[in-house]
Amino acid sequence: MTNTNLMLFICDLLSAAGSFIVLIGLLLVLFTTSLEKDESKGESKYYLVKASKHFRTGLIFAIVGFLLLSMSASFELLIY
Repeated sequence: MTNTNLMLFICDLLSAAGSFIVLIGLLLVLFTTSLEKDESKGESKYYLVKASKHFRTGLIFAIVGFLLLSMSASFELLIY
């Protein structure tokens, strides 16, 4: 295995890890938020978004995953 092939394999691993981390982060964000009716308003058409304590963790996972994806893409561009 040459150095170029090895570096491309590492970039593919970074890309796969980034995609997986983005998926986990977005699923955390999706499942830790909920819509609730705003009882302080008179009408029932107002909603509040309630987030649990793991919402921030999901956002951080998604951001780190997107950074890994962009890093692997820029490394591939440098190799070619």
